[in-house]
Amino acid sequence: MIRLRSHQIEKADLAEQLKIDRHRLEKELERQPGLYAWWASLLAQVDSKVRELKDKKGEMEARMARDLRKQGYRPTEIKSRFYKDEDYIKLLARIRNWEESADILKYAEKAFSQRKDALMSLNATVRKEKENSRE
Repeated sequence: MIRLRSHQIEKADLAEQLKIDRHRLEKELERQPGLYAWWASLLAQVDSKVRELKDKKGEMEARMARDLRKQGYRPTEIKSRFYKDEDYIKLLARIRNWEESADILKYAEKAFSQRKDALMSLNATVRKEKENSRE
């Protein structure tokens, strides 16, 4: 389950979608591009969210650093002060959560690429078996 926005939660059973029904290879071959595209687009959306949050983090750091310098903190003290800010810590946690989702989706995308290869191989084997049975 991946939450893209507060109102949009995507649920899917990756293991179930990766399964191949050998008795319906043609149907599996037809389904493959759509499944791959769905998971890849989900990854793109999550990667976009990670970039957005990292931009927000950079803006927050710049604002906090400016304010801390005005308060007389030395540059060597400023970064350690970030970790005392509750909002900053919450933002770091959000970034980590989204990065974890992105990592999972990267593996899913790779798995669907491998699924395609397996489908192609199985289809070639079935085709060869049919040709051999005709001879």
